Amino acid sequence: MRKIISLLIVLLTSLSCRAEVPSLSITLTPEFSDTKLKGIQVTEVYSGLEGSAPVFSVSRTVGPLKNVANRITELTLTDSEGVIPLVEEETKPATLKVSDPVSWRSNRVINGTAILSFSVAVSQERNTGPTWELRTDEKGISGAGITFLILAEDDRLFNTTVNWDLAAFPWPSTQINSLPEGENFPLNRLLVTYFMAGDLTSLPESDSPFNAASLQHFDAIGTGELLEWSSATYKKLSEFYDTPGLQPFTVLFRNNPLIMQSGTALPEALMVAAKKENSEQQLKQILMHEMVHVFLHGLADEAWFQEGLAIYYQDRAAYLLGMLSPQEYTSRMNETLLTYYSNVKKDMTMADATAAFWTDARARLQPYNRGAMYFFITDGRIREATGGSQSLDTVLNQFLAMFRAGEPVEEEDWINLLTSITGKYARQDFDAMQNGMLLVPNNASQGQCFTLHKSSTPLFELGFDIGSLMQAPRIIHGLNLQSPAAIAGLEEGDVVLNTISLDAQQSTPHSPITLTVKRSGGDKVISFIPAGPLTTSYEWTFTGSNEDISCF
Repeated sequence: MRKIISLLIVLLTSLSCRAEVPSLSITLTPEFSDTKLKGIQVTEVYSGLEGSAPVFSVSRTVGPLKNVANRITELTLTDSEGVIPLVEEETKPATLKVSDPVSWRSNRVINGTAILSFSVAVSQERNTGPTWELRTDEKGISGAGITFLILAEDDRLFNTTVNWDLAAFPWPSTQINSLPEGENFPLNRLLVTYFMAGDLTSLPESDSPFNAASLQHFDAIGTGELLEWSSATYKKLSEFYDTPGLQPFTVLFRNNPLIMQSGTALPEALMVAAKKENSEQQLKQILMHEMVHVFLHGLADEAWFQEGLAIYYQDRAAYLLGMLSPQEYTSRMNETLLTYYSNVKKDMTMADATAAFWTDARARLQPYNRGAMYFFITDGRIREATGGSQSLDTVLNQFLAMFRAGEPVEEEDWINLLTSITGKYARQDFDAMQNGMLLVPNNASQGQCFTLHKSSTPLFELGFDIGSLMQAPRIIHGLNLQSPAAIAGLEEGDVVLNTISLDAQQSTPHSPITLTVKRSGGDKVISFIPAGPLTTSYEWTFTGSNEDISCF
């Protein structure tokens, strides 16, 4: 009987431990080599894994970022009994949403607290991609969890804390991350969280749920001023999208070692990576784009919807909120139209474009600019059907209200909502966008103060296989000997040493591209204009008055 009672006590104790909310405490310690910040030491302390032999996983690659797992060393797991061997295995995590996973299983069950520790070197990637990789600035470090965290495969909610060892920095330092405060959450939330520490410029402490910090300093605008503008704009967008109350949000800035600028939104946060030479206008435009994503988060999970609306509203919201003049807004809209019409891949299906997102920059722009063209057309349809009493602005807010009410907000729900307003055009316009048909807005789009007219633009043509510039090493292949690039001196097999922002370049096919190539006789600088034959395009003209309130 005593043995049975003892076994029951052990069993109940074990069940009680598993029933308690498990916890995870993460400490990030910067590592230096000859005063240079080279990476971080990660220490993860788990409680609640007792009695299990957990699997731990990390991303091997993330899109074009190919060396995530390769930068991890000194991986060790210990518990109250000492070191636990880790066995690498091919098992794909059931719940942990890492990309192309590398996994290790504990070689025995955990006894007591489990401590996983490892070192992560900073990224030396030369391929452009999402602003997630672990990067250093002059006096700091930042990255998203998906590019450096190894986490346990466990579907429970964890009481989680993350802190930097700030004393390890040789300069005064602070920290920031985009984790929700005061919540227990799944470990997947850590993968889509930004972490930053170092000599930060931050907004003053306040009761606001909005936070912002920067490791970068810009020539065109003071860092503090940019952070304040970000805060004010977030509040305005919250009102624009009828959001109930100001929701928690974090904006971060860091340097971009490859191209002029890029940005990526994650839940309740965004990171902008930009060179210090960016203009104030460029910085504010990319901020608007990424902030728009935040208010659309959770809606139809399709790139054409998310990115198309972000392109459309990065300018329209700024215009309606008084941040752009009608003339500036017209110029921004025309840039979107130019990028769409000059793209030689505008006739590919959206499915094919999505599949080629990381391998062909022309395909990558289809969800963005073709998506925006679809919303220009949709705006016109809604205005025509309602006699101007509604627009895309009002219908999108209806869709957002559906989301907040817990109603379905998938692709078909969007089409059904439009069908109730525009009839057969809802499905016709959607199919045209998906199938690569040529998209042309009508004059009803944007209201009575804007007029659309036909024009022409050169197609964006590099004159060689675009894949030559998409992945390092960048080696020219498929060169057309009659192209402007070849005429300017580019040769088959040239190794390109600099990085080109192909997304930005496609919006200005009349602007020169400059490549620095490696030759046996030394480096050579070659410039050419990537302009192909003329194609039909369209442009907006502002025909209203700056004083006419109906134009806003």
